[in-house]
Amino acid sequence: MPRRSVIISFDDGLEDQYVNAVPILKTYHYSAAFFVITNYVDNLGFLSLDQLRTLKIIGMCIGSHSRSHLRLDRITSPTVLWDEIYGSKKLLEAELSAPVTEFAYPYGRYNAAVVAMIRRAGYKAARAFYFGTLHSRNDVYVLSAIMAPGDLTTFARIVSKPTGLRRAQPSGAGGASGGPTEPR
Repeated sequence: MPRRSVIISFDDGLEDQYVNAVPILKTYHYSAAFFVITNYVDNLGFLSLDQLRTLKIIGMCIGSHSRSHLRLDRITSPTVLWDEIYGSKKLLEAELSAPVTEFAYPYGRYNAAVVAMIRRAGYKAARAFYFGTLHSRNDVYVLSAIMAPGDLTTFARIVSKPTGLRRAQPSGAGGASGGPTEPR
């Protein structure tokens, strides 16, 4: 990616992201990644399959956010974990007739077993939640992010001082339990 690139992403597949964010993204000719919980698609308050298809057509990235938004690092059954990771990917690919190559960990949480399964499922990148901006080819399965606050002043302050941001860490590693408030 070019230096100083920014990826705009939205988690959960909420309908208000489509209603409120997409018109703004289109106005400024920006694209974004929408990470979808597949069990919630076509439910009240969430994106419909038609909306997901429209997002894909207008150039947005559709990624997986699992089937049911469970804490993947707490799942002990490999079968259940595989269904959450690979099952969501296959469903989206079938419905969108396009590859799904990005994943966002529910609650930003992961462990070595989850990362290994993400790789095996064929994803090319995965995003965690811990604040950070520095990435290399070695950490494409544990990408950090900056969660946008509710006001632009705070956001400007956060992004102007990236040296204080932390790198992503797996669940159970130092800093993971004391991290920022978990997103939905």
